[in-house]
Amino acid sequence: MPARPLLFGRAILRLCRLPARERRLVIEAIGLLLLARLALTFVSFERIGQWASVDLGRPPPDPDERDRIRRNVRSAVTRSARHVPWRAVCFDEGLAAQHMLRRRGIPSNLYLGVDRKPDRSLGAHVWVRDGEVDIVGGHGAERFTPLIHFPRA
Repeated sequence: MPARPLLFGRAILRLCRLPARERRLVIEAIGLLLLARLALTFVSFERIGQWASVDLGRPPPDPDERDRIRRNVRSAVTRSARHVPWRAVCFDEGLAAQHMLRRRGIPSNLYLGVDRKPDRSLGAHVWVRDGEVDIVGGHGAERFTPLIHFPRA
């Protein structure tokens, strides 16, 4: 059991060594992963859908800046999800990434899909896309049938 606190301590040391801009993004991602986990635990799906659909009214960045933002958000969310002291799942990551992108003027979509497994049970997955570009959760998403996306068209 002592391995987890030791790993978390190392993650904090690595966080402190990051450049200030990256460190701020990772801290933002950790906060949003925590909010997403709390929301998924205590808030109705309808309210989460409303949160994921809010238009933050930010102007879109130019194409080069948009690519840089997408890469940085993807990196911050996936890096943070590996090191938080709880198990961050795809829904947590998707909510965090989508909110970070929308705050920066990138109107991304969060998708929730299902897949029937060989044992006839259902699997679910969440992924975020900006147009045709996968941000988080895109690997393997083609196996899932989208049920809903936010914001709704």
